[in-house]
Amino acid sequence: MDWLPILGVLIVVLGLALGSKFNVNPLISVLLGGFVSGLLGGLSVLEILEIIGTSFISNRTMILFLIMIPAIGITERHGLMEQMAHLISKLKAATPGRIAYIYQLIREFIVAIGINIAGQVAFVRPIIYPMARGSLGNKEISEDDEEQIKAMSAAADNFGNFFAQNVFPAAAGLLLIQGVMREMGYELTLTSLSRAAVPIAIIAAVYGFFYYTILDRRFKKGENK
Repeated sequence: MDWLPILGVLIVVLGLALGSKFNVNPLISVLLGGFVSGLLGGLSVLEILEIIGTSFISNRTMILFLIMIPAIGITERHGLMEQMAHLISKLKAATPGRIAYIYQLIREFIVAIGINIAGQVAFVRPIIYPMARGSLGNKEISEDDEEQIKAMSAAADNFGNFFAQNVFPAAAGLLLIQGVMREMGYELTLTSLSRAAVPIAIIAAVYGFFYYTILDRRFKKGENK
């Protein structure tokens, strides 16, 4: 029956739902569901293994970020966040908004030349947020202010990455836009699309300046609670 391979999805759902209760690794549920769907769909074990291996190879770059997680955990355990906060607290001109804005500009620049080494996990949590918080020194701040600093740090990464990534002519987003426009009957080059993205990146940079300046008012030194 055609619906039988869907049973694999049911196994995955049950595995994820009950995994925490019975201490079952989610990966086992996913693999088991895949095997069940494959076998019920008429594939042999070797064919299923071949599909899994091919998918892993073709998408291996997607799991590179997993390497960062233990590395960041180790550095945090040895005081990376505290050191970043300590260093930035010595700069009297530093404020949460200024640090977030500078990071946004750096993020825009590196993503515009095709380098994507920053991000929420690799930079915002272990480096940018501690620096933004450390710019206020040891002064007590409210929980709302604490959350505001986290949001500003995360927004800097999102603004920089989202609005400047298409400046790079080989960006995946440009390939998608080019394909869609071609289907609609418009032949566009990647270079022309890249040039069209430059004003957007500049507007994002200007907007970020005013955005962080306005938000920074609540963190002005001497006015903290």
